[in-house]
Amino acid sequence: MSAGDNVPLLQRFREDWVRPALFFGNNPISLAGGAITSASGVTMIGYWLVELFGRPNDNPYLGIIFFLLLPAIFVAGLLLIPIGLFARRRTLQKAGKIPAKFPKVDINDRIFRHGLDIVLVATIVNLLVVSVASYRGAAYMDSPQFCGQSCHVMHPEYTAYKISAHSHVACVDCHIGSGAEAYFSAKVNGTKQLIEVSFHPLAGIAPKMIPDYPTPIPSPVQNLRPARVICEGCHTPARFIGEKLLVKSTFADDEKNTETQSVVVLHLGGRDSLSHLTGIHGVHLGHIEYIATDPTRTAIPWVQKRNENGTETVFATAAAGSGVPQGERRVMDCIDCHNRASHTFVTAE
Repeated sequence: MSAGDNVPLLQRFREDWVRPALFFGNNPISLAGGAITSASGVTMIGYWLVELFGRPNDNPYLGIIFFLLLPAIFVAGLLLIPIGLFARRRTLQKAGKIPAKFPKVDINDRIFRHGLDIVLVATIVNLLVVSVASYRGAAYMDSPQFCGQSCHVMHPEYTAYKISAHSHVACVDCHIGSGAEAYFSAKVNGTKQLIEVSFHPLAGIAPKMIPDYPTPIPSPVQNLRPARVICEGCHTPARFIGEKLLVKSTFADDEKNTETQSVVVLHLGGRDSLSHLTGIHGVHLGHIEYIATDPTRTAIPWVQKRNENGTETVFATAAAGSGVPQGERRVMDCIDCHNRASHTFVTAE
């Protein structure tokens, strides 16, 4: 294609796009959008540079401002620009004041060319800012700092988490998981919780109309991923073979706080060298189902165990009778025993 063939295309682009955009863009809404975008973008970039080369700030509210609110304001400013364009075009169209020929735009004008260069650079910078802000915002919402400090309801759980053996494991690794579906469902649930916390002061006035969050947080958590996806990524029950000696100390309420030691031998078991399932973990490496008739899973009238030879053994209370009772049917996993894996609340003694 010769250089002469490019002239009509360039001229058409200038007349059909550049001239109308500049003409309609000269309105308060679009100008305000540009100012909002520029101000929020410069502020975010400045904070990122300070965080990158300076000392990180542990204040969770700064993260909410710079990783969530400012990116939203930045995008809102970008949206105001086309909204202003369409609004002015519609207003002029109704008044019949749209010119047949838009004001001339001369590419040969040095000042105008510099203006186009600025617009082009600003567009590239805006795309980069939106991309980085989206990534940083998503990463911040997945951080334990956001989960534990931004929401005051989680303060007890976050305090226990920091001193637990799983303090190096991010909250989302257990509570959300990977993939778009898990992320979307978690954020929808988080939005519901945000509404409940926001309206908490008014919940006592109209409890039937205003949602409220439960206190304390109910257990068990109903939407955790399967333990074999969470726990067994690090722990392998088949390798916990043999016995474990456990010594527990308790102290009395007398003047000397007399110490009492309880010695327990846990027959952990597992899969031994002959591939036999033994002990606690060995039993659970098989398949056990149970039915709970209450929300806390403490009333369990029916249990079914699948044996190594393929047969099944059923344990049922007298009240359950010979049938299968109604209730939540669940495959037993690690969380049924280790139900406070990262949020253990130790008693005062």
